[in-house]
Amino acid sequence: MSIRFLRLLLCLLFFISSSSYHANAQKHAYFSAVSPEFPNGLHAKYVQYIASELKVPIHIQLIPFARRLRELDNGSLDILVGVSSLRKIGPNTILIHPEYESLGMSLFVNKGNPANIHSPDDIKNKAIAITRGSKISDVFPTLREADVIEVDTLEQKIAMVEKGRIDGFFHLKQATLKVLSDTNKTRSIILSPIEETHHYTLHVALNRHSSLFEHRHTLSQIIKTGVQRGDFEAIRKQHYDAIEENE
Repeated sequence: MSIRFLRLLLCLLFFISSSSYHANAQKHAYFSAVSPEFPNGLHAKYVQYIASELKVPIHIQLIPFARRLRELDNGSLDILVGVSSLRKIGPNTILIHPEYESLGMSLFVNKGNPANIHSPDDIKNKAIAITRGSKISDVFPTLREADVIEVDTLEQKIAMVEKGRIDGFFHLKQATLKVLSDTNKTRSIILSPIEETHHYTLHVALNRHSSLFEHRHTLSQIIKTGVQRGDFEAIRKQHYDAIEENE
């Protein structure tokens, strides 16, 4: 068998494999979800970017985060963005590496009732809200000695601290400051004096039984290339620049 023939055969097999992937992908409608609070937010833009790079249709639903994770694990959803390395995930869920972003988690308190929280040790015996399913106690061990309340949304956390039902809450620093600014609450709810922000990684997550799982290595390469080219950073910058222009 000649070398030329072998080269032609390999090229033909590659073409068939590639064509089969895109043909099969186009037959499926994949499902993802983002927060009802941010239907056109950053996560939605990341999903649209991934759909474009994979060349597949991904329909976006509006579901609170804790429920999103459950629905991903039970197969109702195929793919999610914004799943952190601190998040408890089910047996049917995998995180795609590398991460596409690193963000900070901070403690917010009511300015009129700072609850004497000045150090991580002061969290003990305080009522602190976290997002349902979070493993933030792995970062702040003193949370294990606090009265932890798990909720689904940032809106719930803000309402609870305003009403004095909790002493503070943990949430993404940048996203929380943006929401507090939009709702004119930056004077009443502030960053705690701890001034300690834990940076953790954000990942794309897949259901193991989705047909997208077969292409996890392709997705991993898309994310790696996107990070190296600055695609995710550009999407993030365009998103926040647009928000500032509309204010």
